[in-house]
Amino acid sequence: TRERVGDVRSGGSDALTFDSGGTLWDANSPPRWLDRSAGGAGRWIIPSPPSPQPRGDAILTLGPHPPGGPPRADTLVITAGATRRSVDGGATYIDRVEGFGWALAEIPPGVPHAGRILAGNEGGYSDDRGATWTTATQNPPPIFSLKVFLPLPAADRLPGAASGRPTGAPADWPAGRVVAGTSNGVALSDDGGASYYPSSLFAPQRLFEALALVRRPDGHLLGAGPRLLAAGNGGTGYSVWSSDDGGATWQFRASTPEPRDGPGGGPQGFGALSETGESDPGAGGAAVLVLGRGHIYRTDDGGETWRVAGRTPQTGEVEPDGNTYALVGTAEVGPDGRLYVGISWPVLRGWVWRTVEPLAVAGEAGPAPTEAQRLGVAVRPNPAGGRVEVVLTAAEASSVRVVLVDALGREVAVVIEGAVAAGETALPVETGGRPPGVYVVRATAGAQTATARLVVAR
Repeated sequence: TRERVGDVRSGGSDALTFDSGGTLWDANSPPRWLDRSAGGAGRWIIPSPPSPQPRGDAILTLGPHPPGGPPRADTLVITAGATRRSVDGGATYIDRVEGFGWALAEIPPGVPHAGRILAGNEGGYSDDRGATWTTATQNPPPIFSLKVFLPLPAADRLPGAASGRPTGAPADWPAGRVVAGTSNGVALSDDGGASYYPSSLFAPQRLFEALALVRRPDGHLLGAGPRLLAAGNGGTGYSVWSSDDGGATWQFRASTPEPRDGPGGGPQGFGALSETGESDPGAGGAAVLVLGRGHIYRTDDGGETWRVAGRTPQTGEVEPDGNTYALVGTAEVGPDGRLYVGISWPVLRGWVWRTVEPLAVAGEAGPAPTEAQRLGVAVRPNPAGGRVEVVLTAAEASSVRVVLVDALGREVAVVIEGAVAAGETALPVETGGRPPGVYVVRATAGAQTATARLVVAR
C-alpha cells in the first residue's frame, strides 16, 4: 500500500535524501524540504526565493540542525553539472564550481579522510564542506563518468554491528575505500576519492548506478560477512553483481529484467532493509532494487537470489504517448523503513510516493524451495590452474545449461547443455588456457539458477 508525500506535485524528482534529523529533501523540484510538523502527507517548503532556484541531480545535507522548529540541515550541497552550496538551509546558494554532477557522498567517520565530500561526473572532492573542490584523477586517464558512491565504513560499523551480531569483517577489510558505480562499470579509490582505478567489474558502456552494502546471512557457505551489491546494465540487460572482498572482485548474481512498457529504465536505487525492531539496514541481508519503470526487485539472503516484489505507483494520468507508466528518478529507503520513490522527467506531474508501512524483513522471503526445486553447483579444486570438476547437484533428472562467465559478464564457455540425472554429476572443465582471474560457473534449470565462484590462478 502506497501514499503520496507532500501537498503539491513534483516538477520531476531525480534526487531524494534524508538529513541526519530525518527530514526529507528533494533536490529537483526546485530544492525543498518536507515539513511534517502538522502530520498527514506533509507540506513542501521551498526555502529559496523564486529566482534563481538551482535544480540538482544530487543533493547532500550537512548539519548541524538549527534549534527550534522542524529539524533540518543548514548546509546543502547540490550538483548538476556544477556544485552549489547553501549554508542557510537552502535560502541562498554560493560557491558555484563547474564540472561536477550526478552524485554526492560524504566519507563516514572512523576511516581515513572522514568528512570529505565526493562529487560525481568527472569526479572531485572537498575537505571544507563544499566551499572548494579538487578534481580527481583516473588511472588510466578519463575513461568513465562517476554515477554513484559508496564509501566503505569501519569494520565496527558494518551491517550487523548495531544489532550486536558478528560482522564477519575480514582482517584486510578496506575501510574508507570508495566504491563508485560509473558509466563503464565499477571503479575504486583507496585515497579518499583523489584518484580512481577500475575494479574487475569494468567494461565500456557498462553503466552501474546503484550500490548497497549488506551482511551475508549467518548460514551462508562463506559465513557471515559484509557483501557489496552493484546493479547495472551488465552488457545484456540489467543485472546484480556482488563482491565479498570490498569491491576488488565481483560475481554475477541475477538478471533483473524489466518489461519495456515505457521510456527510461536502469537501476535507480538500492535500499538495504532493517529487520523488525532494529535500525541496522542490511544486517539480515535484505535489500530492494527499484528499476526505472518502477519494478521492484528484492533479496532476503544477501543478494543470493532475487524476486519481483511489486511496482511503484503509476502517475494516474495519460501521458502524450498514451501510457500511464511511472518513470522513476530516485528511490530511497528512509530512516522509518519505508520506501520513498520520486517520479522524474518526462512525467512532469508526478508525486513523491512512499509505502504506508515499513518494508518488513521477517516472513517476507516466501516458502522454502521443495527438494525437487533445489539445484546446486560447486567447483573443485578451487583456486585452480588446470583441470577442475564442476559438480552439479539436481534433485531430479533435469535439462540444464551450465556456462562459465568471466568478470565482465561474458559467457566464455558452455560446460553442458542437456539432460542430467538426479544426484551429483561431475563435469570436467579445462582452465589452463584461461587468463587468471575470477569466473562464475552458472547453472540454469528452468526457473532455477545456481552459481559458484571459480578462481583461475597460475
